[in-house]
Amino acid sequence: MKKKRVFGLIMAILLSILLVACSSSESAGTNPGQGSNENGADNNGGSPSGGDSIVLKVAFMSTPEHVQYSVIEEFGQELEEATEGRVKLEIYPGGALASATESYDAAVTGIADMAWVVQGYTPGRFPLTGAIALPLIEGDTPAKMSKTMQHFYEQFEPVQEEYNDVKVLWMHASDPYHIYTKGKQVKTVEDLKGLKLRSNSVEATQLIEKLGGTPVSMPLTEFYDAIQKGVVDGAIAPLSTIKDFNLADVLDYVTLGNLFNTAFTVVMNKERWESLDADLQEIIDSLTGEPMAIKAGEAFGRSLEETYQLIEENNIEVYQLPQEELDKLAEASQSVIEQWIEDQEANGLPGQEAYETLKRIAQENNQAE
Repeated sequence: MKKKRVFGLIMAILLSILLVACSSSESAGTNPGQGSNENGADNNGGSPSGGDSIVLKVAFMSTPEHVQYSVIEEFGQELEEATEGRVKLEIYPGGALASATESYDAAVTGIADMAWVVQGYTPGRFPLTGAIALPLIEGDTPAKMSKTMQHFYEQFEPVQEEYNDVKVLWMHASDPYHIYTKGKQVKTVEDLKGLKLRSNSVEATQLIEKLGGTPVSMPLTEFYDAIQKGVVDGAIAPLSTIKDFNLADVLDYVTLGNLFNTAFTVVMNKERWESLDADLQEIIDSLTGEPMAIKAGEAFGRSLEETYQLIEENNIEVYQLPQEELDKLAEASQSVIEQWIEDQEANGLPGQEAYETLKRIAQENNQAE
């Protein structure tokens, strides 16, 4: 009897161990769609048991050398600190999660939890946001223009409606667009005739055509190879891109004209946002918006300073368009602005109101200290 009792006790202990092991195995293998997500967080957005972090995957179209990579990286560090390690970012550069043209949809569909987006790479998707790409909107610095872009989003509801399928974290703008070329210098508006110039927006395309050039639509990620092979003669683009995309060795000339700006945004998958606990949402909201817009703009400003050093080191000739030529550009630009307003109104959108609102905000921010 004693042996039977000992044997029974041993079997009971072994059975208990087996049950615990099975339970742990089932918990570790939980389906991401049932009770937890692929990052290990529960569906309510709280930190998972065991203290693991919620990891947000960020789609970044360019390389880690791009100035905005460091901005998002710094935001990730601030977020991790503010949430005491409960939320972290995992950045996927070089288009590893999504290309330049796919980034927004990657955030919408959940391929990425967050994405850095250039709205101009998806023409027609953000029509009113595109007002920032109209010629000659005021803005002395990238930081001021970024603040203007953020305020335009916050103050003009029709722009907000263009992003109903995501959570917008912050908006920002580029440094001003100028002309850079290989082989031929642009000193007058007439010099643009016949040049094949990279364009990234409908408005830039229209202006290039009006000035006698040939627009070629492409992301800047493709520009280096294109100009090296003679597919294009140059680009109308922000000067900071010379540094960010390593273009100094394929350019000969820069012509300054402050032609355009472009809009950027950092967005988050809507379901992912809604899955987060309210306290985490509150922390993210406190860190984003205008503060991040300004940081992004300031980063472009720093990059612009480094770009001018790079231009000098590579003997790229810089030419400032005189006022007479700038007046010609302004005259040509007016028809582009009028056409943009007409197109928006024809589609039932408040084009005139959008343009006037943006101009007012830009003037206010440009005059502010």
